[in-house]
Amino acid sequence: MGYDNHLLNLVSIEDESALLERAPPIKSGYLRLKKRWSNLFPLGVLGPIDRPQGLFPGMEWAGALEGNAPAEIPTPTIYTTVWCSDCLALKAFFKRKGIPWETNDIDGNEEGISTVETLSMGRRVIPTLDYGTFSLCNPPLRVFAALYG
Repeated sequence: MGYDNHLLNLVSIEDESALLERAPPIKSGYLRLKKRWSNLFPLGVLGPIDRPQGLFPGMEWAGALEGNAPAEIPTPTIYTTVWCSDCLALKAFFKRKGIPWETNDIDGNEEGISTVETLSMGRRVIPTLDYGTFSLCNPPLRVFAALYG
């Protein structure tokens, strides 16, 4: 497919060898993603591959960043903490726009931390948003402006 959107830095990676060639240290993170999304490739990666701000298995939802969502956008679960200023800013943005969300506080929550690590290729990044069919890891608010219009 070779999709490459420089405005949002979204790149399509076609297969496992291409992914591991571009970012060898992410092998364990990749294996966890493969368990979560069996139909992983082509994989849309928003931002740098070793510090992704979003993952789009199958590239199905990648078009949503340009206003072409394939269906109604699912309600995200936001993995957060009470002390995270980026999380507070994101929730304020969602509230202003009338966007529904669910919250999962990861402080002392090993299952939540494990999910965050899976969706961010082994890192602990909040806010992490799990849409079920794709994920976002602390992207700039312009990503949400593009996604929700």
